[in-house]
Amino acid sequence: MGIIVKNHATIRLMSNDKESKKWYTSKTLQGAAVALIGSVLAILTAVGIDVPFTAESATPIISSVFAVVGFVYTIIGRFTAKKPVTL
Repeated sequence: MGIIVKNHATIRLMSNDKESKKWYTSKTLQGAAVALIGSVLAILTAVGIDVPFTAESATPIISSVFAVVGFVYTIIGRFTAKKPVTL
């Protein structure tokens, strides 16, 4: 892995080594995906598309729960991250 020193700050170049992890193992990205599901459910309901696995009145509640859980999981993931993410 290469290291660049600029203005007395060390910047680590990301590489696919033992010190990094795959993007799909990132709690931050997993939380963002869960929040995205909630947002998509809300948008589908707003434009009049039926979401087949929920009752119409429950869809806003379910989408809000997805959004809140995703947000919390994203924040937890960001603060507990120890390794950079690579593709």
